[in-house]
Amino acid sequence: MNNVYVKHTVAFILLYVAQIFLLDKVALWGFVTPMIYILFILSLPFDTPNWLMVVLGFAAGLIMDSFTGSLGMHALSLMTIAFMRKWVITVIPFYGEKEPHLQPKLYDMKFVWYLQYTFLLTLIHHAIYYFVDAMSLKHFGHTLWVILVNTLFTVIAIFIVQAIFYKPSKRY
Repeated sequence: MNNVYVKHTVAFILLYVAQIFLLDKVALWGFVTPMIYILFILSLPFDTPNWLMVVLGFAAGLIMDSFTGSLGMHALSLMTIAFMRKWVITVIPFYGEKEPHLQPKLYDMKFVWYLQYTFLLTLIHHAIYYFVDAMSLKHFGHTLWVILVNTLFTVIAIFIVQAIFYKPSKRY
């Protein structure tokens, strides 16, 4: 089996174990839970076909839903960011050349580009997740606050995980 597939499978397992058994048990101030499992979709290579991204996003979301009992909210939000990822990559200005075999990782990309990429996709994910969770616009302000704070903490957690565990890709 290809070494890239093994690395992504191991990363998937570790991210999900950390999310399910550690981070889902922690709720800072009663409502902040970083969702680092989305890093699996965020760090797939640039040349991953869009159809495969959507399938992986849906399957990974269903796995998270099965452990958390969230009735499809993870599947919907993760599948959506998997679908929107190619569009986000093209929208964020990048000065230089994105090599297809590289991954959008902190060490491979410029810091500002990676921050915009991570923040935008995390914000989309959290907006879908928390608005579906609220099932109402009655408490729109509170839901918006929860989305923004959770997005900030998730982005910080993703940067910490990237800095500690991910290494630069081999250029050639």
